[in-house]
Amino acid sequence: MSHCGGFHADLDLLERNGTASGAHASSPLDLAGRAVLLATDGSPASAASPRLAAALAAKYHARVHALTVIDTSAAPIPPPLNVALALADSAIGAGVHEQQVAALRAVIADVTKEECHWPVHVKRRPAERPDRAATRQ
Repeated sequence: MSHCGGFHADLDLLERNGTASGAHASSPLDLAGRAVLLATDGSPASAASPRLAAALAAKYHARVHALTVIDTSAAPIPPPLNVALALADSAIGAGVHEQQVAALRAVIADVTKEECHWPVHVKRRPAERPDRAATRQ
């Protein structure tokens, strides 16, 4: 497939070696029906990962799941609001992130030049409590 770009050579190497680390396996890379996790923030720097995931799906029949994490750890969110956001995520469910899912699907489609039919998951990483953040410094 043309949208996979220069990844065919990398995939051929994976097939010959059996794993990404180069360790030899007794059989070719077998991803048929297996899940491959595409973790991405949708940034231009992460553009290669959807192409590689698409190549794995096309060549090895892997099932790709895309994941992005909304990181609120740098935001000055007071603990009660952070708890409210977590409760909203639980109460409303995946629908609360429809906009982020649509945006990530659009980025993946733009990069791979194909409509994204992969399951897309959006998770929120809650901000740390100030007392916990201070102990890490």
